[in-house]
Amino acid sequence: MDFICSLVTKSVKVFAEHPGSSAQLRVLLTFYASTIVSALVAAENLSDNIVAKLFPYIQKGLKSSLPDYRAATYMIICQISVKVTMEDTFVNSLASQIIKTLTRIPSLIKDGLGCLIVLLQRQKPESLGKKPFPHLCKVPDLITLLQGISETYDISPLLRYMLPHLVVSIISHVTGEETEEIDGQIYRQLLEAILTNISLKNNLDHLLAGLLFEEYISYSSQEEIDSNKISLLNEQFLPFIRLLESRYPKTLDAVLEEHLKEITDLKKQELFHQFISLSTSGGKYQFLADSDTSLMLSLNHPLAPVRLLAVNHLRNIMETSKENIDESFIKEAVLTRLGDDSLDVVLSALHAFEIFKQHFSSEVTVSHLLNLFRRAELSNNREWFKVLEVATDVLIKEEILSENDQLSSQVKEEILSENDQLSSQVVVHLLPFMVIDNDDMESAEMKMAVYLSKSGICSLHPILRGWKEALENVIKSTKPGELIGVANQKMIELLAGNINSGGPSSMLKMVDDLISVAEKESFSLKQKLTFHIIMAVLVSCCSSVKETHFPFATRVFSLLQKKIKKLESVITTLDIPSEWHFELMMDRGTPLELWTHYIEQLKTVQRLAVEDSVLLVFALKNFIHALKAPKSFPKGDRWWNPEQLQQDSRDYLRLLLGLFELILSGADAVHFRVLMKLFIKVH
Repeated sequence: MDFICSLVTKSVKVFAEHPGSSAQLRVLLTFYASTIVSALVAAENLSDNIVAKLFPYIQKGLKSSLPDYRAATYMIICQISVKVTMEDTFVNSLASQIIKTLTRIPSLIKDGLGCLIVLLQRQKPESLGKKPFPHLCKVPDLITLLQGISETYDISPLLRYMLPHLVVSIISHVTGEETEEIDGQIYRQLLEAILTNISLKNNLDHLLAGLLFEEYISYSSQEEIDSNKISLLNEQFLPFIRLLESRYPKTLDAVLEEHLKEITDLKKQELFHQFISLSTSGGKYQFLADSDTSLMLSLNHPLAPVRLLAVNHLRNIMETSKENIDESFIKEAVLTRLGDDSLDVVLSALHAFEIFKQHFSSEVTVSHLLNLFRRAELSNNREWFKVLEVATDVLIKEEILSENDQLSSQVKEEILSENDQLSSQVVVHLLPFMVIDNDDMESAEMKMAVYLSKSGICSLHPILRGWKEALENVIKSTKPGELIGVANQKMIELLAGNINSGGPSSMLKMVDDLISVAEKESFSLKQKLTFHIIMAVLVSCCSSVKETHFPFATRVFSLLQKKIKKLESVITTLDIPSEWHFELMMDRGTPLELWTHYIEQLKTVQRLAVEDSVLLVFALKNFIHALKAPKSFPKGDRWWNPEQLQQDSRDYLRLLLGLFELILSGADAVHFRVLMKLFIKVH
């Protein structure tokens, strides 16, 4: 190996005196490269002694102006880098020479950069020092070349060397401390080009963000620093920070969060504020005067008063637009605080939501505001009333811009009236708060029911048409103690009437929504009462005055049957007073007294299954009355052949059989025998 290397050195010297012999020299250099590389590949272990012997020849190859000699040297360096771990002094010397000699042969700059990357990747020296850095920055089209290489290979090792020096050099240029004979603007241009054109992988984005922050704080915290230089530094750093944020949105946040713990004294807090003011999201890291911590940390503070202070500060920022806070942070913070445990915080977050409402989609608005109703416990905490009051106002008054950007004027329309699906969703989820479960007009539940009826909710969907006026009349005309029964019976009649008077498609959709609610398990008083009211509405909707809507009737019976089967052990052993047996034979709905009695029992948390079973028995009675034979159904026949019947007649026959089977399964109970008499009488 030593012989071949020395032969090449001597040959290069000899051939330099005879320029016409370049072809023979190329053959020799090709032999040199292939032989040495093959020997390195074949060697099981490369000793430091072998590397030391090759090193002088490698240095000569790097200094050579012959392209083939330089290319062969690059190949050998790469193979050594892959094969053996060299001492840092060797690596630093090689890397420095590669960088310093890159531009001597322009056609091999890309190859030299590739060799440098392999060397740094495999050897991972702790520091190359600053000396070769200016030479690297002078390489023509450096970032373009690195971008091309990065499409195939990992250039992180080289960038990991460049980024710290670029940041320090930019600061040195700003402060006038640079000593290298190089235009200081080139550092700024290189860093901007890296951020724009090259993807920072392997945590390099985090490294750069940390460097920008640490170097900024380090320089700015010096004693007697010139304010003009700080302003110039801000001007230089601003585009880098904004570019970093746009390419890597979460990186700067992560770095700032890490350093927040280190910011203790007032001087560092001031410098921290100066730095974050350069970012588009700086406002969320501003220290709040009353909490001595940042806005972001205050929003997630374990103490509710601190969270409230943070939300109020956020609202102030929204209204004044004084701070740089990105939209995504505001949206996430507001939505998160809507789920807060403290109702004061939730209420403040609601007001913030209202200020920022144009930035939320209709679906997000409806979803999060309805979630407040799901969480609400009006009977346990009257403060919920104010929260739900504001949530209702936001739901009704929420406006969106027309999707047609070509309109000269911004046409605003209520989101819920624009979207039938959202309207149905709102109506179905607010229905439990509109049913009457308390006859005390001063109770939070009653106030909420009245407020919803007057709020405009009733205009969102045809099913609630007229409820505002109906409830007002009921309250005015009903005697004390009868309000619950009269109001809920009136609601059943009104909802059923509105559904039956609507178009088939909207009717089907609303019935589907109601059935989906009724199918869910009920736990709270409102949920249980709402289920029975919905059940009564659905039963009433099965038939109009003249005919039965069999697709609806089939679904409603399936739901009723499932609920009865679930309570079969209770419902078949009920002891319904004999005076109610007469009511089971009458076609006039559920007795008003039953609604009041049901709610009284629920409030005592006693015999819940028994009370549910009583109302289901009456629902079954109402279904028997609601079911009507279609005109096509043969009357007086002893036998029916389903195959010869029309579809509505087959549906009717199927329902008759289902009813008969269901009633027969409870024949041991007196009330089921009464229902069987009713069934035979009506059908």
